Amino acid sequence: MNTQLSDVLGQANAHDGHLETQIPSDWMQGRTVYGGLQTALALRAMRSLVSSPVRCLQTTFIAPLEGLVRAECAILRAGKNIVQVEAKLFGTKGLTTQILGVFGESRSSEVKVRLQPEEIADDPVTVFPFLPGITPNFTQHFVMRLRKGALPFSGVETMNAVYELDLHDSGAVSEEHITVFADVVPPLGLSALTTPTPACTLTWMLEFLGEPKEPMTLQRWHLHTKLIAAEGGYCNQSSVLRSPSGHAVALSRQCMLIFG
Repeated sequence: MNTQLSDVLGQANAHDGHLETQIPSDWMQGRTVYGGLQTALALRAMRSLVSSPVRCLQTTFIAPLEGLVRAECAILRAGKNIVQVEAKLFGTKGLTTQILGVFGESRSSEVKVRLQPEEIADDPVTVFPFLPGITPNFTQHFVMRLRKGALPFSGVETMNAVYELDLHDSGAVSEEHITVFADVVPPLGLSALTTPTPACTLTWMLEFLGEPKEPMTLQRWHLHTKLIAAEGGYCNQSSVLRSPSGHAVALSRQCMLIFG
């Protein structure tokens, strides 16, 4: 099975804050639906209630989610410029994921700061392999080229990594695609281990850096990731997602758990 992201999203029709869809097995991440896709589905459901540009998505992963997914959204507050929306995802056993979306119209401001492009050294490129039964199912939809850092379970401690990403999808770039790109990189702490070990994300905050104004493709995205801290099995890492032209599109911050 190989279901394109655009097809998964196309089958997830949302109306009045509700969404229900079946997630195919090739978008699983171990026992649960790939976290980036969960948040993207929540965003799609939120879009049936609000049209303002998305500014931030805050996700808490509560329990594994698989198969039939149901989303329920509600507007918490709608101000003059800012709308805050809550989304909850449910599986067959109840609540699995809770997401807070913040949407806001642009306003006039003299303050303008942009992240500058980052140089990537011409180090040897390593392709993250898709190994059925070992690497998560969803990774088969991506080409993940490691430009800096070390692969998981390589026994090499790394604090920084840069992945160059392609997505196997014939659709157009959407905010849901951006959301899915931003969650691809595995916990950097896994690179220090030498044997496959489970890991998961507990919380994820994704901030969108304005509204994209450039034509974009689904090839040659870059995710620059830094391991901030790791202790007691909990890892904290942050990332900057850059478009194919090098513009910073989103900031990501995750609290992750490594079972080893």
